Amino acid sequence: MKSLLSLAKRALGHREAGILRNGGYGLAAKLATTLNLFSSMPFVRESAGAEVFGAWATIVSVATFSAFLDFGLSSGAMNLVAGAHGRGNSAEVTALSRIALRILCINSLALAVAGIAVVAFAPWDSLLGLGEATKPLARTAVGIAITSMILAVPAGLALRIQLGTGDASAGYRFATVGQLIACTATIVAAKVGASLPILVACTLLPPVLAAILNTMQWARNWPLSCCKNQLADAKSSLAADIRRESWLFMTLQISAVAVHTSDLPLISALIGADEAGQYAVAQRLFLLIPIGMGLLWTPLWPTYRQALARSEYKWVVRTLRWTAFLALIIASLTSATLAIGFKQVTQIWMGAPLGLSTLLLTGFATWAALDAAGGAYGAFLNAASPRWLLIAISTTFAASSLILKTWAASKGLIELMPWATLSSFLVFDLLPFLLFWPTLVKHMQSRKF
Repeated sequence: MKSLLSLAKRALGHREAGILRNGGYGLAAKLATTLNLFSSMPFVRESAGAEVFGAWATIVSVATFSAFLDFGLSSGAMNLVAGAHGRGNSAEVTALSRIALRILCINSLALAVAGIAVVAFAPWDSLLGLGEATKPLARTAVGIAITSMILAVPAGLALRIQLGTGDASAGYRFATVGQLIACTATIVAAKVGASLPILVACTLLPPVLAAILNTMQWARNWPLSCCKNQLADAKSSLAADIRRESWLFMTLQISAVAVHTSDLPLISALIGADEAGQYAVAQRLFLLIPIGMGLLWTPLWPTYRQALARSEYKWVVRTLRWTAFLALIIASLTSATLAIGFKQVTQIWMGAPLGLSTLLLTGFATWAALDAAGGAYGAFLNAASPRWLLIAISTTFAASSLILKTWAASKGLIELMPWATLSSFLVFDLLPFLLFWPTLVKHMQSRKF
């Protein structure tokens, strides 16, 4: 691994080698995540039945997008840390890390109180498309999922800060181990016929515990006197900066949850858990494409911010153009291949081919390709953070997508749901980005990062 990184530094440059290093470790973590979610699916489907499988898939799908519960604080802190790191201000990096962790821990306590009420009073059996007899199991399973989501709020900060400082190898190693343990535990639980709550716990809790261990190791490296001696007067200002930056990412995260996780709950509630399970198979398969491309976007985001802090605008624009072009080409070819060979892939993966409609598969393939390419310029937008433009784009995209998907689900037109997301993306996300590109360039060159 080290020899490959040395070669990359000589061939590409230090910054690009850093992106590849984090992307490589991120690849291992994503492969483990994919193994957890995909390898366990046929075992759960076979042992638990279609109804419980659909409920498990829905709960896990929503829980995997739990990052929005930190109200954008981790992403906001990462942006500020990347800027401080780009300016060489290590004292500010440590201060920002301490302040962000404290705020997230306080927020988690408030979320725990709200979570108790949500678990206790919501009709989870009907929301998940389950029968009355499974009501206690549904409530317990959701309680476990919400617990994992709340614990993940402060635990996820460490990896973000590690990305902001350019070395997330340790965080990704912990993430990889956590996902592998979860995969093994879920398969074993399915083999012995475990209940829905046990299946949910096996899938969701090990990665969270791994993130907590990463946080504990990361926090041990903080200089004890850094904040007291060098930035005592700036603490309140830094906290305000984190909160101001977090408002943007909170909006983006909530919008992303509405877009990416609303499909299965809508299908479960309006159509049925069995249909949600079949939809989940196709959705997860095509999600591999934007997830795979995201291995580069995740480390590229703080790298953009560091470059902007150094006023290296030409590198930012050149990198953005090439990554967007390459992402679209690679994702289009991959998604078309998956759509054509869908029956063969599901035969190998699930043990039986799924005969989903051509319209549904084409919609998933097209959306997966554009979503992957959208991640390329999304990394730039996150780093440059033009607040009002991003808020306007994300909220209108999410609202229109949710409205169209709700209508499609209410009519039983499952095959139109990915097309609803796709059409909203083209009109309310991609088109505004292209129209406002000259303004974004001026914003990038005039702002101090």
